[in-house]
Amino acid sequence: PRTIQFIREFRKRFILDPETDKFAFLGYDIVDYFPRAMYYYGSDFIDCLPQFEYDGLSEQFRFYHSDKGGYNNTGMFVYRYQEFRRENIRQVLPKNADIPR
Repeated sequence: PRTIQFIREFRKRFILDPETDKFAFLGYDIVDYFPRAMYYYGSDFIDCLPQFEYDGLSEQFRFYHSDKGGYNNTGMFVYRYQEFRRENIRQVLPKNADIPR
């Protein structure tokens, strides 16, 4: 449902499919994720990223705090293209994967 709505709006605005613009889905996910995190966690949202998981149209966000500073995202989808359609094969990491630090 969200994907179909996004594609319709994208086609209406840009007169092409989002797949021809490799950053369209990623941009949507980023703009959907971070404002939500800010809404739920306020100005300290950056410290709460590890608790705020997200399954977007094209990306997963599963952040953990890096020992070197900042955050790393371990979320990932694996896709295949079949008959010009992108299919999600599987989530590479389970939602609660134990990530070595």
